[in-house]
Amino acid sequence: MIKKIFYNSSIVSNRIIRQFNCGNPRLNIFFIDEAAESERCGIGNTTFFYDDVDERVIGYFTVSFRRINIKEYSGYPSFERVFINDFINTLKVEQFPVFEIMRFAVDVDYQNKNVGTSMMLEIYKDIMDFRLKYNLPVNNIFIESLYDATEFYVNLGFEFMKNSDNQEMLESYPMMINLEKISSILYA
Repeated sequence: MIKKIFYNSSIVSNRIIRQFNCGNPRLNIFFIDEAAESERCGIGNTTFFYDDVDERVIGYFTVSFRRINIKEYSGYPSFERVFINDFINTLKVEQFPVFEIMRFAVDVDYQNKNVGTSMMLEIYKDIMDFRLKYNLPVNNIFIESLYDATEFYVNLGFEFMKNSDNQEMLESYPMMINLEKISSILYA
């Protein structure tokens, strides 16, 4: 059975956590060595999915809040079309809050088995519940995607906020999805 576990309340042994391997050394190191400290410092909270039959962590994500600077992305049609409207322009808003996915990884043995999609749908449900329960002004989920994962996020409704102007690979690709789109995915 798969269990959703908050990292800071983990009853899973350190030995099992150390076995996690998503194929990306940086994401592995974060989960194994840095996630606890990230929570302790209030930088981001990690949730992981645990297969208690196989006694394995199958994936994790780390989330936080962030403020997006509108000027940084102005001029990119995809950002302005989806995330900026006349009301925001009238108020001359310079920043707005977003729910940020700081890390997202699936163990290599569980990749291409819809585990990542299921995890992302859990995030979508959580943010919708959170938004409704606390009435916070967070209407978007933001991620800085690695190049290899952009197609995954596009398939889940995320849109690029900006693209590389000169066809060179970027270090990360800022992407966002708004709650209206999330709602249509969850409740269609």
